[in-house]
Amino acid sequence: MTVEELTPKDTESHHWEDTIVGVFYSLSAIVCFIPYVVVLKAITTDKELMKLTSYRIIVHLGIRDILLLIVHFISGPLTICQCTLHLYVIKVVGATATSSYVPYALMTLLLAFNRLVQLCFTNFVDTLFSYKRTTLWLIGCHGIGFIFFIILVSPWASMIYFPDLYSWDYDRKASLSWLVQGFAKWIEISVVIVSGIIYVIVVIFIIISRKKFQEINNYAQEKRILIQAAVITIYCTILNVTWHNYSLFLPDTKWAYMGLNVMWIFNGGINPVIYLILNK
Repeated sequence: MTVEELTPKDTESHHWEDTIVGVFYSLSAIVCFIPYVVVLKAITTDKELMKLTSYRIIVHLGIRDILLLIVHFISGPLTICQCTLHLYVIKVVGATATSSYVPYALMTLLLAFNRLVQLCFTNFVDTLFSYKRTTLWLIGCHGIGFIFFIILVSPWASMIYFPDLYSWDYDRKASLSWLVQGFAKWIEISVVIVSGIIYVIVVIFIIISRKKFQEINNYAQEKRILIQAAVITIYCTILNVTWHNYSLFLPDTKWAYMGLNVMWIFNGGINPVIYLILNK
């Protein structure tokens, strides 16, 4: 149905749908944003927590999540008005989304690898996760995100918002968007597969050496960190598999795209919720 074929009643109905979805997007982003800021402040002001490599990684995950939540907040008004920003502005906003999620995915792998080394190969902790080495790992993750950002603000690729579909997606008119999407998909799917394998190894190790694991000084803390890291990875896995293969699970409708976008928004709420549940 084209715009010209819509009756006034149809137009009014679509307007209410757009308004409800847009308000929901922005409110959801705010609901996730506020506890995230509280949690990050609590972590960064605790000197003992910031000495732990895992929490340094979680803080950087949080920075990328907050950038994504800002993008999702912006998509609310765009949905209500059924409009997009100036081409270059929307390219920057879309580039921020992709260039935030790709390093986020990489850092979930880094967190999983840290758990593996910390719990199973303690002799290599100082070698692989010293303060300087961890800084390099994090710079590498952010650096890959920066490369995606530069490519997506170029004339050859774009991630833009489609208000009529309630979703962000790659601009098929840009000549290299398909290539950028392919790289992003390869990175994100590979990350969740490897992370999953790592957590299986960690769980098997804990089961085999349960007594030894329970005897470590910070057993309770390590257990909380492991649970938090595993939950983040599980949700990331569900989101990535569904997002990149939605045609296998969902119909080709704007409501399906909306569902995927909502999953992406609530990705920013998983970390603070788990942290608040597991910590006093």
